[in-house]
Amino acid sequence: CGSYADLEDWLLTGWRLGTRLRTEELLIMVANLAEMLTDTLLYSRYRGYGTSYHLHHLTTLLATLCFIARDSAPVGMAVLFSSILETGSCCLNAAGLFPCGLTYTIRLVCYPLSRLLATALLCQCTLYGWRGHVGVPLISFAPVWVLMLLNIRWATQILVGGLRRQGTDPWEVRPAQTKRS
Repeated sequence: CGSYADLEDWLLTGWRLGTRLRTEELLIMVANLAEMLTDTLLYSRYRGYGTSYHLHHLTTLLATLCFIARDSAPVGMAVLFSSILETGSCCLNAAGLFPCGLTYTIRLVCYPLSRLLATALLCQCTLYGWRGHVGVPLISFAPVWVLMLLNIRWATQILVGGLRRQGTDPWEVRPAQTKRS
Protein backbone atom coordinates (compact mmCIF):
# COMPACT_ATOMS: atom_id res chain seq x y z
CA CYS A 1 0.00 0.00 0.00
CA GLY A 2 1.39 3.37 -0.98
CA SER A 3 1.44 6.68 0.77
CA TYR A 4 -0.36 9.92 0.02
CA ALA A 5 2.81 11.07 -1.76
CA ASP A 6 2.61 8.01 -4.06
CA LEU A 7 -1.03 8.81 -4.88
CA GLU A 8 -0.24 12.46 -5.55
CA ASP A 9 2.69 11.41 -7.74
CA TRP A 10 0.42 9.11 -9.78
CA LEU A 11 -2.25 11.80 -10.08
CA LEU A 12 0.12 14.54 -11.26
CA THR A 13 2.84 12.79 -13.20
CA GLY A 14 2.82 12.50 -16.96
CA TRP A 15 3.63 9.38 -18.93
CA ARG A 16 6.86 7.87 -17.73
CA LEU A 17 9.45 7.60 -20.49
CA GLY A 18 8.81 4.51 -22.59
CA THR A 19 5.79 3.31 -20.59
CA ARG A 20 2.87 4.81 -22.47
CA LEU A 21 2.11 1.67 -24.48
CA ARG A 22 2.44 -0.65 -21.49
CA THR A 23 0.15 0.89 -18.91
CA GLU A 24 -3.26 0.18 -17.49
CA GLU A 25 -3.99 3.89 -17.82
CA LEU A 26 -3.67 3.70 -21.60
CA LEU A 27 -6.05 0.73 -21.67
CA ILE A 28 -8.66 2.75 -19.75
CA MET A 29 -8.23 5.74 -22.08
CA VAL A 30 -8.46 3.59 -25.23
CA ALA A 31 -11.64 1.99 -23.85
CA ASN A 32 -13.03 5.49 -23.33
CA LEU A 33 -12.16 6.42 -26.93
CA ALA A 34 -13.80 3.24 -28.20
CA GLU A 35 -16.96 4.01 -26.24
CA MET A 36 -17.15 7.55 -27.65
CA LEU A 37 -16.60 6.35 -31.22
CA THR A 38 -19.06 3.45 -31.05
CA ASP A 39 -21.73 5.58 -29.34
CA THR A 40 -21.39 8.22 -32.04
CA LEU A 41 -21.52 5.68 -34.87
CA LEU A 42 -24.38 3.68 -33.39
CA TYR A 43 -26.63 6.40 -31.98
CA SER A 44 -26.01 9.61 -33.93
CA ARG A 45 -29.00 8.99 -36.21
CA TYR A 46 -31.46 8.68 -33.34
CA ARG A 47 -33.70 11.69 -32.80
CA GLY A 48 -32.86 11.85 -29.11
CA TYR A 49 -29.14 12.04 -29.85
CA GLY A 50 -29.04 15.82 -29.95
CA THR A 51 -26.44 18.54 -29.82
CA SER A 52 -25.55 18.02 -26.16
CA TYR A 53 -24.77 14.33 -26.76
CA HIS A 54 -22.64 15.19 -29.78
CA LEU A 55 -20.82 17.82 -27.73
CA HIS A 56 -20.32 15.34 -24.88
CA HIS A 57 -18.81 12.74 -27.19
CA LEU A 58 -16.69 15.25 -29.12
CA THR A 59 -15.20 16.88 -26.01
CA THR A 60 -14.55 13.52 -24.34
CA LEU A 61 -12.86 12.24 -27.48
CA LEU A 62 -10.75 15.39 -27.83
CA ALA A 63 -9.75 15.53 -24.16
CA THR A 64 -8.82 11.84 -24.07
CA LEU A 65 -6.73 12.10 -27.24
CA CYS A 66 -4.94 15.13 -25.78
CA PHE A 67 -4.13 13.27 -22.58
CA ILE A 68 -2.79 10.30 -24.54
CA ALA A 69 -0.70 12.44 -26.89
CA ARG A 70 0.81 14.76 -24.30
CA ASP A 71 3.80 13.32 -22.41
CA SER A 72 3.39 15.69 -19.50
CA ALA A 73 -0.38 15.33 -19.06
CA PRO A 74 -1.39 14.24 -15.53
CA VAL A 75 -2.29 10.68 -16.42
CA GLY A 76 -3.67 9.69 -13.02
CA MET A 77 -5.97 12.72 -12.94
CA ALA A 78 -7.34 11.83 -16.38
CA VAL A 79 -8.00 8.22 -15.42
CA LEU A 80 -9.55 9.10 -12.05
CA PHE A 81 -11.70 11.84 -13.63
CA SER A 82 -13.09 9.58 -16.34
CA SER A 83 -13.59 6.72 -13.86
CA ILE A 84 -15.64 8.95 -11.57
CA LEU A 85 -17.81 10.07 -14.49
CA GLU A 86 -18.28 6.51 -15.74
CA THR A 87 -19.32 5.35 -12.26
CA GLY A 88 -22.14 7.90 -12.32
CA SER A 89 -23.05 6.85 -15.85
CA CYS A 90 -23.32 3.22 -14.73
CA CYS A 91 -26.12 4.35 -12.42
CA LEU A 92 -27.95 5.88 -15.39
CA ASN A 93 -27.57 2.63 -17.32
CA ALA A 94 -28.75 0.54 -14.37
CA ALA A 95 -31.85 2.70 -14.02
CA GLY A 96 -32.56 2.34 -17.73
CA LEU A 97 -32.00 -1.43 -17.80
CA PHE A 98 -33.69 -2.26 -14.49
CA PRO A 99 -36.31 0.44 -13.92
CA CYS A 100 -37.55 0.41 -10.37
CA GLY A 101 -37.60 2.68 -7.35
CA LEU A 102 -34.24 1.41 -6.09
CA THR A 103 -32.28 2.00 -9.31
CA TYR A 104 -34.02 5.35 -9.74
CA THR A 105 -32.93 6.43 -6.25
CA ILE A 106 -29.38 5.21 -6.88
CA ARG A 107 -29.33 7.24 -10.10
CA LEU A 108 -30.74 10.29 -8.33
CA VAL A 109 -27.95 10.19 -5.73
CA CYS A 110 -24.95 8.74 -7.54
CA TYR A 111 -25.08 10.56 -10.88
CA PRO A 112 -25.05 14.10 -9.41
CA LEU A 113 -22.54 13.02 -6.73
CA SER A 114 -20.18 11.69 -9.41
CA ARG A 115 -20.42 15.01 -11.26
CA LEU A 116 -19.70 16.92 -8.06
CA LEU A 117 -16.62 14.80 -7.31
CA ALA A 118 -15.38 15.06 -10.90
CA THR A 119 -15.83 18.85 -10.81
CA ALA A 120 -13.82 19.07 -7.58
CA LEU A 121 -11.05 16.98 -9.14
CA LEU A 122 -11.07 19.13 -12.29
CA CYS A 123 -10.87 22.30 -10.17
CA GLN A 124 -7.87 20.82 -8.35
CA CYS A 125 -6.18 19.77 -11.60
CA THR A 126 -6.82 23.18 -13.16
CA LEU A 127 -5.34 24.83 -10.07
CA TYR A 128 -2.28 22.61 -10.39
CA GLY A 129 -2.06 23.67 -14.04
CA TRP A 130 -2.37 27.34 -13.09
CA ARG A 131 0.49 26.94 -10.61
CA GLY A 132 2.61 25.05 -13.14
CA HIS A 133 2.57 21.74 -11.26
CA VAL A 134 1.30 19.80 -14.28
CA GLY A 135 2.96 20.11 -17.64
CA VAL A 136 0.02 21.18 -19.76
CA PRO A 137 -1.08 24.67 -20.78
CA LEU A 138 -4.31 25.89 -19.22
CA ILE A 139 -6.01 25.98 -22.63
CA SER A 140 -5.74 22.18 -22.63
CA PHE A 141 -8.40 22.09 -19.93
CA ALA A 142 -10.97 23.89 -22.13
CA PRO A 143 -12.62 20.78 -23.67
CA VAL A 144 -12.71 19.12 -20.26
CA TRP A 145 -14.47 22.14 -18.73
CA VAL A 146 -17.01 22.18 -21.60
CA LEU A 147 -17.64 18.49 -20.92
CA MET A 148 -17.97 19.14 -17.19
CA LEU A 149 -20.39 22.05 -17.60
CA LEU A 150 -22.56 19.88 -19.81
CA ASN A 151 -22.50 17.10 -17.21
CA ILE A 152 -23.36 19.55 -14.43
CA ARG A 153 -26.38 20.64 -16.48
CA TRP A 154 -27.52 17.04 -16.86
CA ALA A 155 -26.97 16.34 -13.14
CA THR A 156 -29.04 19.42 -12.27
CA GLN A 157 -31.85 18.21 -14.54
CA ILE A 158 -31.82 14.81 -12.82
CA LEU A 159 -31.91 16.40 -9.37
CA VAL A 160 -34.65 18.89 -10.21
CA GLY A 161 -36.71 16.18 -11.90
CA GLY A 162 -36.28 13.90 -8.90
CA LEU A 163 -37.28 16.61 -6.45
CA ARG A 164 -40.35 17.50 -8.51
CA ARG A 165 -41.47 13.90 -8.33
CA GLN A 166 -40.78 13.96 -4.57
CA GLY A 167 -38.86 10.71 -4.66
CA THR A 168 -41.53 8.75 -6.52
CA ASP A 169 -40.58 6.19 -9.11
CA PRO A 170 -40.61 7.85 -12.58
CA TRP A 171 -41.60 4.55 -14.19
CA GLU A 172 -44.58 3.97 -11.93
CA VAL A 173 -47.80 3.80 -13.92
CA ARG A 174 -50.32 6.06 -12.29
CA PRO A 175 -54.04 5.95 -12.93
CA ALA A 176 -55.31 8.77 -15.11
CA GLN A 177 -56.89 11.60 -13.18
CA THR A 178 -60.44 12.48 -14.14
CA LYS A 179 -61.95 15.92 -14.09
CA ARG A 180 -64.87 16.51 -11.79
CA SER A 181 -67.62 18.78 -12.94
